[in-house]
Amino acid sequence: MLDVGCGTGRLLRAARPCYPAAELVGVDLARQMVATAIAVTPSGLRIRYVQARAERLPFPDARFDLVFATLSLRHWADSPVGMAEVARVLRPNGMVVVADVFRDCPRRVPWVRVLRRRRCSLASAEIVPLLARQRLEVTDLEWVRWFGLPDVQVLGLQPIRRRAMPVRSGT
Repeated sequence: MLDVGCGTGRLLRAARPCYPAAELVGVDLARQMVATAIAVTPSGLRIRYVQARAERLPFPDARFDLVFATLSLRHWADSPVGMAEVARVLRPNGMVVVADVFRDCPRRVPWVRVLRRRRCSLASAEIVPLLARQRLEVTDLEWVRWFGLPDVQVLGLQPIRRRAMPVRSGT
């Protein structure tokens, strides 16, 4: 599991009991955040923190089953390059969870529930093209109250699976 923009490591520390055998890695651009995460994380939790940019993740291709980016997209210098890096380090059957406040997404109001029942896409128009370029698609979407923010949109993303072309028999 990789947390891009891990800050002080709060998410990874909370994840450890749920994933006791998993490799947990946090990446943050800010040296002070990485230092704080290391200082407040008990060594027994076996969480590794690395100072790095989202746009240049220091990991091999297809390394992680699960990648998180929580309230960090706004801090990336180049979102398309950062999302390309996230897609690169994600395993083919992996999942990305992006949680953020998008300025163009509908807020949590009653008509949103109606749209969701009709399976209309409510994902932010600012992120959908970014995801499509990396062959990622929104598979889950929820609104949550997070750190006092009432309208955080949580997107579950997975690689778009290539569909096999039908085989024609004969001519």
